[in-house]
Amino acid sequence: MNVWTYWEGPRPPYIDVCLQSMAHACNEEGVDFRLITPHNLTDYIDKKTIPINYYKLEKPSKHADYVRAALLATYGGWWWDADTIGLRSPLNVTEQYGKDSILYMTWTKEPRRILNGYIYMPPGSPLAKEWLNEITKKVEEDPKKASLWLSLGEKILTPLLAEEPDCIEIDRSLFLPIDIDANVSEFFEVANFEKHITVNTICYGLNHSWMMHNHLKKMKERVKNWESSKLLIHQLLHHAWKASLTKSSSPIRKLGYPKKVKTKRRKKPKNKIVVVTLATGNYWKGAEVLFQSLEKHGMPDSISRIVLSNDPIEVPFASRVPITQDYSNIKTKEGQFAATANKFAALTLDYDRIILIDSDIFCVKDCSFLWSDAISNLPFYAVHDSATLKYYPKQIKQLGLEPDLLFNAGTMVYNKRLMPNLHDDLLESIQKGECESYDGGDQGYFNAFFQNTHQEVGYLANGYNYLLDPNMPQLPEYTRYLFHFAGAGLKPWDLGFDRKLDAFLPYVKQWKKYAKGIK
Repeated sequence: MNVWTYWEGPRPPYIDVCLQSMAHACNEEGVDFRLITPHNLTDYIDKKTIPINYYKLEKPSKHADYVRAALLATYGGWWWDADTIGLRSPLNVTEQYGKDSILYMTWTKEPRRILNGYIYMPPGSPLAKEWLNEITKKVEEDPKKASLWLSLGEKILTPLLAEEPDCIEIDRSLFLPIDIDANVSEFFEVANFEKHITVNTICYGLNHSWMMHNHLKKMKERVKNWESSKLLIHQLLHHAWKASLTKSSSPIRKLGYPKKVKTKRRKKPKNKIVVVTLATGNYWKGAEVLFQSLEKHGMPDSISRIVLSNDPIEVPFASRVPITQDYSNIKTKEGQFAATANKFAALTLDYDRIILIDSDIFCVKDCSFLWSDAISNLPFYAVHDSATLKYYPKQIKQLGLEPDLLFNAGTMVYNKRLMPNLHDDLLESIQKGECESYDGGDQGYFNAFFQNTHQEVGYLANGYNYLLDPNMPQLPEYTRYLFHFAGAGLKPWDLGFDRKLDAFLPYVKQWKKYAKGIK
C-alpha cells in the first residue's frame, strides 16, 4: 500500500517535520510513503499523459489536484495532504473498512463536499480514472478557470462519488481530530496535546494556507522553541519531530508503534565533492583568495578544487580544467556577462556534488554545511535573490517568472546524482528558445530553466551569498559565511575600490590579507 503526497517550492521547517512524521509512521508498519515533487513527478506519472496546460496552472495546489488524481488512478492507495502530522499508518483502518472500496470523508459544513485531502482508492479504480479524465479535460480547456478554488478537486469528486455504490464514508476524526474548517484556531490555544490523541488517531491534518496567513510568526517559530511552547500546534510538532527521530518515550511513540527490527546497514558510499569556480584575467586572484579562505575556515582535503579556465596558467591551489565545449552561441550580455555561459561547463564535471562559487566571493566563516548531508535531498540549492527584481522588473515580468522564487547564481550546489542531465537539458531549452535570460547572463538562464520546468530548488540561508545590497537582507555578522563582491566595478582588485563604500572596507581588508603576495 502507498501513501502519496505532493509539495512544490520552499518548505517551512514545520512541513519538513510533517513529512518526516508521515514517512516514519508509514514505513514502520510496512506502508510505502511517497513524496512527489516537480523533480520526481515524471518518475511516477508518464510525461506524455501530463496535459500541456498543466504548467500554466497558477498555484501549486492545482498541480497537487492533478497529481493526486493521476497517482490514485495509476497506482491506487491513500492520499494525505503534505501539512499532516503522521501518528500511525492507515493500514489497519483500510483493512477494517475494506481495501477494495473507496474510503472517503466529508467536510462538516454544508454543502458537505468530499474532503479530498485524505482519501483512499483501490488500484484500478474506474472512478479515479474518471476523476483524472475530468481534471485533464478542464486543464486542457482553460487553465485559468481550472486554477479556481475547488475546481479540480472536490467540485468534480463530490458528484462522482454520489453515484458510486462501492464507497464508504469513514470517521473523519481519525485523520482530523480538530475540524480544520470550523475550529482551526484551536491549534493556537494553550492545550495538552495528549488529550487530543486517542488510540485510534491516525494523523493530525492541519490547514497550511490558513495557518500561514493568520499565524505566520507562530508557524515560523524555531524548532528548538517548540518544546517550551504551550500552544497545541507547537506541542504536536515537537513530539512528532521527536518521535520520528528517536525511540523516545514521547506519548506519540506510545500509540502502538511496533518495535523496529534491527537490520544491517550498508555503508553509504562517500560522495565525490568539488568546489569549482570560473577565472580569467583578474579573477584568478579572486579564485585563489576564495580557496585560501575556504581552507582557513575548515574545508577538508577530501573536497576537490577546480578552476574552469582556458588561460594557460597552472596554479598550486586548484586544478585548472579547460572549457572544451563552445558556449559562444549562447546569447549573453556583452561586457558584464559575456563569458558567464562558460559556467555551464561546471555541470559536466564527474562529481556527485558540484559546489559552484563565483571567484568574486570569499569565505568569512565555516561553510561545511555546503558539503554536508543536510542538503542532499534536492538536486539544486541556491540563495534567494530579492534584489534582482529591482534591477530587471520589466524583463522578469515579460518572461512570466515568479519573483519570490528567483535565486542568485553566485553560490549554487548541484547534486548531480539526482539530476544527471541538467547540463544537456538546460542547453537544449536555451537553444530551442524555451529559456531566456532576464539579465543577459547565466543567472537568468538558470532561473528561467528551473521555473519553466517546475523543478524544485532548495534555498540556502542568505549568508551563503551575502551581498551589501539595500535590496537584499542585511544580516548580523555571525550569520555571514560567504561575502560576494557583486556588481561591475565593485571588485576588491579594482583600483580605488576601497573608497567607494565604507561598509565594504572590513571585507576589502580581509580579502586583501589573503591576496597579499599573490601575483
